[in-house]
Amino acid sequence: SKFIHAGDTAKVCVTASDPNGDPVQFAWSQIDDAACYGPTVVFDQVDGDRTTECVGIVPAAAGKYLFDVKIYDMIHAENGQLVRVESWLRAHGYPNDSHDSLRFPLYAGTASSASAGASGSVSGGVSVGD
Repeated sequence: SKFIHAGDTAKVCVTASDPNGDPVQFAWSQIDDAACYGPTVVFDQVDGDRTTECVGIVPAAAGKYLFDVKIYDMIHAENGQLVRVESWLRAHGYPNDSHDSLRFPLYAGTASSASAGASGSVSGGVSVGD
């Protein structure tokens, strides 16, 4: 979890790895209906079999915000296009999933003039396997 002030930017980073070295894809979403800006991708980097992606999130008001990031295992399909492994499996008759997910809260307090424009960060990691 992360604590910031409403109106400030939280930078949230997730690092994922695939044991086969396949590419991964991140899909960020907000679970609740609380007003906020983001998540917006602000950084991504591939380092061998590890991929890190960071998003910026700006809560509009004080409260609890809940987010989810799904990390999908990717492969090159027969036509050379990069596709999610689970989409490829379903297209070939296998209803298997091939992703992992991380759900996390962000807590925003009342904005204060002393912290205007402040930011914070939090990070985590997951491993996506076949």
